[in-house]
Amino acid sequence: MQVVSRSGRVYSGAFALNYFLYHQFPWSLLLIPIYGVPLFLLIEIAGYALLARNRYRVSRWLGLKACSVRTESREQQPTAHVSEPQN
Repeated sequence: MQVVSRSGRVYSGAFALNYFLYHQFPWSLLLIPIYGVPLFLLIEIAGYALLARNRYRVSRWLGLKACSVRTESREQQPTAHVSEPQN
């Protein structure tokens, strides 16, 4: 996930989530212990990375189609034709 602030700064991953929550009271109160205890921030960063890596699996486990990927067989996919350069 990425969030772009009004000033144009880009936040990614867990920091994007925190930036978003910071502007959503009362969710912003969650940030006090996360930034107050460095171990919590490390756990959040690692947890976010794990969730992001497995988002398709998590979506499937929850019965959601939010992160589904449509697959097509090779026969249905269009093929690109590359022509040889002429000298």
